[in-house]
Amino acid sequence: MKNYLLKATAFFAFALAATSCSNDATVSDMDMNSSASALSEEQVAEDMNRAYYWQTYIGEEVNGEYIITADADLLKADLEAVLANEGRPTTLQDIFITGMIADNDPTDKGYFLIGSDKNGQTISLQLEKADTKFILYSDNGFVKTVSCDGCVSGCNLSYLLINGKRVAYCQENGCSEYDCSKSESSF
Repeated sequence: MKNYLLKATAFFAFALAATSCSNDATVSDMDMNSSASALSEEQVAEDMNRAYYWQTYIGEEVNGEYIITADADLLKADLEAVLANEGRPTTLQDIFITGMIADNDPTDKGYFLIGSDKNGQTISLQLEKADTKFILYSDNGFVKTVSCDGCVSGCNLSYLLINGKRVAYCQENGCSEYDCSKSESSF
């Protein structure tokens, strides 16, 4: 519950900062018509809805398959926004949950939500599995994305288990050294 409250508080603080007004507002800025005001209220409601779907179950395992139960279009839109903020704008073609084995420990299995543009760019978020449900993984209240950008046939997300933590990296898988790059962002 504490973890949920930390995540929710962090997201609401981010949403409030992102939607707050500047102190440099002019009189004409303050004379917004009611439709602009309604739009702001709709944006606040949308931000609160986003906080809800990232803080609840994102997916579940059904008969050995990982299924996204949250709104996949909303998840894609948020991941595309992260990529755009990194200077890597793209349209994600696919989003899915996958389980992976650590490259350095065959006994550890991690779960990730991955978005792919099927053109060499992917973005991922680490998930936690609670029974059969998947939730967003948070490390002391912090969530981060890992993006891999490179050749289409390689530059895939992998991870290592280091001191009990899963550390994601971009495995080149046949890409040349300069074709694969990794970036991380707070989420």
